[in-house]
Amino acid sequence: MVGREKELAIHFVPGNCRLEEEEVNIPSRRVLVTGATGLLGRAVYKEFKQNNWHAFGCGYRRARPKFEQVNLLDSDAVHHIVYDFQITDSPVLGALRPRNAQLDCSKLETLGIGQRTPFRIGIKESLWPFLIDKRWRQTVFH
Repeated sequence: MVGREKELAIHFVPGNCRLEEEEVNIPSRRVLVTGATGLLGRAVYKEFKQNNWHAFGCGYRRARPKFEQVNLLDSDAVHHIVYDFQITDSPVLGALRPRNAQLDCSKLETLGIGQRTPFRIGIKESLWPFLIDKRWRQTVFH
């Protein structure tokens, strides 16, 4: 949906607050939904479509004919789908500058994702004051 749309805006100045309806310029709203063939992805895709977004869905299984079939582990396929979709750095301004999106997995490693029991360390560290531990009692009470 491109064009103008009415939107409510709050104007606040100390001592005065008012709610006004303004017309704002709405650029093309586009979204790329990965995993759109799954249960959650399909619901997300449907929600965007119902709210007048240009939604583009992709998935690996059961993709055709509604969604684009993409294996996210294949870098060439990902580059192709991103190039076709034209993800931009400035969606509000509609700038056509494709960017190279990279996945930062460092946060996942600190969570322990990929380990057999991923959150064991975090749980143990958060509960250590309440565990029966002689070293802890000695440092706190002596």
